[in-house]
Amino acid sequence: MAHLKRFNQSRSDEERIAKLGVAFVREFRPDIFITYGAGLCEKLVTEAARGAGVKTVFYLANPGYKRLASFDHIDQVVTDTQATTELYRERLGLQAVPIGKFVAPPALPDESGPRDRVTFVNPAPEKGVTLFYRIAELAARVAPQLKFLVVESRATLAAATQRTGMTFTRFNNVETVGMQKQMGWVFARTRILLLPSLWHESGSRVAIEAASLGIPMVVSDRGGIPEVLRGAGLQISPPLPLIENHWLIPPPTAAIPWVEALRSLDEDPAYYAEHSAAARASWQAHDPVIRTRELAHLFEAILARHA
Repeated sequence: MAHLKRFNQSRSDEERIAKLGVAFVREFRPDIFITYGAGLCEKLVTEAARGAGVKTVFYLANPGYKRLASFDHIDQVVTDTQATTELYRERLGLQAVPIGKFVAPPALPDESGPRDRVTFVNPAPEKGVTLFYRIAELAARVAPQLKFLVVESRATLAAATQRTGMTFTRFNNVETVGMQKQMGWVFARTRILLLPSLWHESGSRVAIEAASLGIPMVVSDRGGIPEVLRGAGLQISPPLPLIENHWLIPPPTAAIPWVEALRSLDEDPAYYAEHSAAARASWQAHDPVIRTRELAHLFEAILARHA
């Protein structure tokens, strides 16, 4: 049996999985085959699909692709934001069409405790874990009422400590939880979402989910974040050295605008309500019903264009 986790798969694992994919495509003969990766498995199945006369679509929501060859055998590349469309147009001359995100509001549990946390999801370097360190440090001194919830994923605070020496365990205002299959419990405890991303954030799913629940946000202005929030959220530009080196530990002063924004939301009920309403309003543009209708029109155009 092939490994199911992608990072553990060998070439033979990918070839075995691809063989199943190729057989399915040839038997089922869909009108359109959608992929979102450029590994060996995806390339083999995509090439087979196109060879069988199936139209191929690549959903591109990651800023990491460097070669145009990643999109061989693809009839149409689509992205989640205009920001990512422009990124790849400039980098590779790639012509893509933004189709948005497909996000439904998370289901909240009946009981979860008070909604009083500032939530930070996936403490990876590109997500701003070193900047978060300074934010938590400053908040502990000047705004001890702010309590942070860190949702670990592929990245953990322990790994960041091992890499940099930043000691998160010294903060009494930081709680950590492991990877969540369902984020409803997390959002039910979240008063403010913190998103200090340093990389090109293509189209933040967690920001859209928070917006659907009317949760105010303090976010960076990187990539597609401003686009998906449509004016909602308190947006802050991260320091350029952090953008260039995600593992750099910033000076304590870098946290000042972030903590000020968090305090403003936390301490002013009217200001909080204003940003809550703006967040909820921004989600209307991401309604899956509207998105699905637009996607169907695009697929019809692809089929007509290549008939």
